[in-house]
Amino acid sequence: MIIEKISHRTAEGAKKVIFEGFSEYFSEVREDLNPDLHDIVSTYSRKGHIFLVGLIDQKVVCTGALTREDEQTGRMVRLSVAKAYRRQGFAKKMIKELEKQAFILGYNKIVIETTKGWEKPIRLYQDFGYQIDFTTSDQVHFTKKLPDSYQKFFDK
Repeated sequence: MIIEKISHRTAEGAKKVIFEGFSEYFSEVREDLNPDLHDIVSTYSRKGHIFLVGLIDQKVVCTGALTREDEQTGRMVRLSVAKAYRRQGFAKKMIKELEKQAFILGYNKIVIETTKGWEKPIRLYQDFGYQIDFTTSDQVHFTKKLPDSYQKFFDK
């Protein structure tokens, strides 16, 4: 899998992967509740934001993004892998790349949230060293402090 920044060429494929993932969890998927996906390229071109896609043979099979929470914190969002490509390490590869990009963007920590009861994402984030920060009635919120040296990303 090759990871690159989202482009107009890959935006529709990214939306497809994300919405297919939603359909596994929700009986109804509403595009109007996801305004950032209407124009992914513009939305994620703002300072402190980045949207990445994982490609195999030019087909989008994985997505992941960071948004700016504050000067030192990035929020990981839109992590999704097409069903046919799961359990091959693509989510892990995307998370590693997003963590590197967070460091480059100047963040020293990343936050993530997911829906309570979604055991696979919860386990994935914990396996990557994300700690549960707090929970609400329907969400689990995680935090991870990034290494203080870029080289530590390559030592893993």
